[in-house]
Amino acid sequence: MKSILLASVASVAFAGVAAAEITFSGSAALGYNDTDHSAAGGFASATSDVALGFYGDLSLSVGLSQELDNGLTVAASIDLADVAGGASLSDVSYELSLTSETAGLYVGDTNNATEALWSGPSGMDVGFAEDNVDVDGLGGSYAIRGEASFGGVKAAVSYSLDGTGAGATNAGLVGLQVAAAATFGSVNVGFGYTEAAAGVTGQDEVFGLSVGTSFGGADVSLGYAQNNTTGDDSTAIGVSYPVGPVTLGAYYGMNTAGDAWGISAAYANGPVSVSASYDVDSAAVTDWALEGSYDIGNGAMAYAGVVDAGQDFYVAGSYDLGGGAALLVSYVEDGDADSDADEIGANAYQVGTTVEVSFSF
Repeated sequence: MKSILLASVASVAFAGVAAAEITFSGSAALGYNDTDHSAAGGFASATSDVALGFYGDLSLSVGLSQELDNGLTVAASIDLADVAGGASLSDVSYELSLTSETAGLYVGDTNNATEALWSGPSGMDVGFAEDNVDVDGLGGSYAIRGEASFGGVKAAVSYSLDGTGAGATNAGLVGLQVAAAATFGSVNVGFGYTEAAAGVTGQDEVFGLSVGTSFGGADVSLGYAQNNTTGDDSTAIGVSYPVGPVTLGAYYGMNTAGDAWGISAAYANGPVSVSASYDVDSAAVTDWALEGSYDIGNGAMAYAGVVDAGQDFYVAGSYDLGGGAALLVSYVEDGDADSDADEIGANAYQVGTTVEVSFSF
């Protein structure tokens, strides 16, 4: 990441305030995959049948920040993804913010209120949308969020923002989200609410409460959520307990559609890390995974895993080339050809054989 202090410009525009800071960062990747034969995102011509298997990716982020002399900080960030694949305006995201020590206003591709403050246990069918609503169906999912802190309480309110392109069905602010999180000693309490967005698919009227605490070395969380649009509700409890280098976890959820539960264990000691999980969802579908890594040393890592209830497996190795560059070699089998075909395992490997060099700057 490179920073540029525009002291001379700032001194003219804002007398008596700190210099503005502009930061640039990005990432790039160049690779080959023996199953990646589409032109999209790769180097094959979009009008030809040539299946090269080579691909490239380039992303760029720009951040701007200015501290004003009244205690406020104004900031902006712009992210451009998939430049090598022919990025369009839908690949550009931005966030604008005006913040102080106790409050903030955020606009753009930012977390809505429930994303920012709500947290519930696993096993709940009913919950809040993880992403902002795409109001007009044009790929834009933006929000405006205000938040403030009062002692141990933090509260936020937000709205989804309607786009201005053709096909928009709503105008202005659509769908209210409200959330709060508070800490009382060792107890954390959370609240969330989303208003049903008229004419918009993706945001129902949902109400949720959560509480969490720690005792005897264990972290325990309890959550309840009700979807007033569909009539469904969920209640769940989650527990995490460390035993030396092993962390044990379990959850149990009671949902309108059926109960869900799961157990997990993670081991990390020296160069070895191993994780295992077993889950049963409310439709009685079973999933399990076993993944591990080994730090060989001198920048080399080895990975292996069996996931998706044993239908997918992978082996991979990476090597730190220095200067922000890394080499990846992986082999993946996708037994069920599901929708996660190019995101297998915790590190989201591509199906087939992949050789890739990545850079960060």
